[in-house]
Amino acid sequence: MTDLLRDRAEEGSSSETRDEIKKVTIGFRSHDLENIEYIRRITNSNNNAQAVGLSLSLARFLVETIANGEQILIRNKDKELEHVRLPQLDHVQRRG
Repeated sequence: MTDLLRDRAEEGSSSETRDEIKKVTIGFRSHDLENIEYIRRITNSNNNAQAVGLSLSLARFLVETIANGEQILIRNKDKELEHVRLPQLDHVQRRG
């Protein structure tokens, strides 16, 4: 997790800046529930809500990065940088 993403995920952790918790009801397909469970387990999230919140922070980070015209790069096992293309986000409107 990048420092920027970690900072965003931790923004609501202090009692001073924490938003009021609002309960929502969302229907998930079984594949979505598997994704939530995987993310909860891998990130050691306390519960599904925390895993979903982390996922939303990550999604926002990716969308904002792409909207700003920036690229997402990942360092592979051979220590080479590779461009990450997310076809699901091809429709994101570029700013500026």
